[in-house]
Amino acid sequence: MTQLNKKQELFCHHYVRTLNASLSARLAGYANNHNSGYRVMNMPGVKEKIEELFEEKKNNLVKNDTLIQEKLHQLAMGLDDENREISKQNQLKAIEMLYRFIFSDNQAQGPLHDITNFIEALTGSNAPTWNEEDHEQ
Repeated sequence: MTQLNKKQELFCHHYVRTLNASLSARLAGYANNHNSGYRVMNMPGVKEKIEELFEEKKNNLVKNDTLIQEKLHQLAMGLDDENREISKQNQLKAIEMLYRFIFSDNQAQGPLHDITNFIEALTGSNAPTWNEEDHEQ
């Protein structure tokens, strides 16, 4: 990869944050004309550095998601950072947040129709499923 100068590095970092080449060029200190962002974007090594920064950002998001899920799981089980019990109200809130976190991409819309998968994710085991025939009156 081509060695970038300080302005180019700064442009790459701003671009990953803003996704706007003209604004990123201006913030990095390039001339404020209509094609400066395009010009910098096409300099050798800039696109590769931006791809590298996007990959790094994606990896950090995955790490953060894992940490958030672990913390919510701990709270949903009723324990704080020092393994002390938390209030039932806070525990229920953590369970709700964990459910939304786990199913935010697909199933969290509408009623709790896939609660078995959520219970399995929460407990880490195969939870019993509700069978209507067993519970008819």
